[in-house]
Amino acid sequence: MNTTIGCGIIGYGGIAAVHLEAIQRVPGMSVVGVHDIDPEALQRGATAANCTAHPDLSGLLTRDDIQCVIVATPPSSHSSCTLQALQHGLHVLCEKPVAMNAKEAIFMLAQAAAAGVRLIPGFCHRHAASTVCMRRMISEGAIGEPLFVHNQFWGPAKSLLNRWYTRPEVSGGGVVMDTLVHSIDLFHALVGYAAQVTSSTTSAGFGINVEDSALITLHSESGVLGSLAASWAVANGRADLAVYGTGGSLSFDYSHPDRVIWQKEDNSSTEITVENAGERFANQLRHFSALVRGEAVESLVTERDAIESMRVVDQVYQQV
Repeated sequence: MNTTIGCGIIGYGGIAAVHLEAIQRVPGMSVVGVHDIDPEALQRGATAANCTAHPDLSGLLTRDDIQCVIVATPPSSHSSCTLQALQHGLHVLCEKPVAMNAKEAIFMLAQAAAAGVRLIPGFCHRHAASTVCMRRMISEGAIGEPLFVHNQFWGPAKSLLNRWYTRPEVSGGGVVMDTLVHSIDLFHALVGYAAQVTSSTTSAGFGINVEDSALITLHSESGVLGSLAASWAVANGRADLAVYGTGGSLSFDYSHPDRVIWQKEDNSSTEITVENAGERFANQLRHFSALVRGEAVESLVTERDAIESMRVVDQVYQQV
């Protein structure tokens, strides 16, 4: 493989711009081409990346200098774009949710395995330095046995109202598909897979065709409870994550991503400063680059992680 990994971007919207900015901080990776079905978005992406614009996806996928792609389209086209890339032997980082449902995710991952390439779900929050720190400390017994996980991602997100996010045939759903899928994956990463799922959703905030607010309660295979909440409609934004155990707790606020608070059983607290805070997208791409090069074997987000998260999402929508 060449020293530099050639990466293509499929779909140039807001999240693709975030990936492009992150790639610029990853040594040995560069964007060689962009594809989008919207001519304006295509030109905007090619200009931003200083690369070739490919109005035809096959033109991007058949380049001699490409080894991987980032699929950053709306969810309804994740499967088709990913499968085409896999057929050309390319590694894929697919934005969350990786598919519209668990069945689709299982098929996509099976095709990646058959092609001998990697399909990595874009769960960037796993790569946040604070999350990595919390996961390590939990495994080391810093809070005893975990008992409860709390996570919330509050809006406001009125900018989504006139876009594909509120069209279920394109998005697959509302705030559950867009936001709480991250919360589900964080729960799985920190305390294990969910065995029981209960949920409640509403669209009362915006009165749209998909849920704008949701609450999910999870019960892990080992008995840990989780309360996950998200809303596009509330007036004031807030995002935080906490895990409580028999011997203490770990938490951080996304407004201060460089600080993890470790509260011990005696109620004393220690503030832990983490490095590379706010670098979750760049960290994700560094890991993806290592997988593409063969320098890393184990993915931080596994095939089962992708499937289990979609299974929880499926159960939430079955309960609506």
